[in-house]
Amino acid sequence: YGRDFRTDCNACVVGRGREDFAAAREALLGWEHFQLGWTQVDKATGTEPGSKVAVVARAVLPWTINPLEVVWLDDSGAPGRRAKGGRTAFAHGTTRGHLLSGEERFAVEWDGGEVGEVRYEVAAFSRPGHPLAAATYPVVRLLQRRFAQDSMKALQGVVEQKRRERAPKS
Repeated sequence: YGRDFRTDCNACVVGRGREDFAAAREALLGWEHFQLGWTQVDKATGTEPGSKVAVVARAVLPWTINPLEVVWLDDSGAPGRRAKGGRTAFAHGTTRGHLLSGEERFAVEWDGGEVGEVRYEVAAFSRPGHPLAAATYPVVRLLQRRFAQDSMKALQGVVEQKRRERAPKS
């Protein structure tokens, strides 16, 4: 990535088995991992390569809009594509007007066992792409870590909610 880029990789277990994977996949493709109160993406935004993305965020400054573009999608976990296990992932890259320069990947993976883990991963490489980001880079790095943690909690929460909805009513 070059010596000026910083890398981050964060992962967590969001569930177990086929139904939790399906819920995590749906949440990922619906941008639920960005609906954090302080960040958001329009849920109708596509995840196909070439899709334009606008991340709206409020952290240090008033609201900012950070433009990105989806650069790749792996939906080998789509229903009917695999008998066991699966992976759904996509990455977006920054475009002109973004405060940073880099890419971020989001992935949900299931090992295929009925009680096997479903994992969510956020991985990124970035560097300042704007003088404001360069001047506040230590704060930007803290916000990147906060985003990863909040994003993981959000996806865990969505999968848990879907699990409760599937549970038999007593």
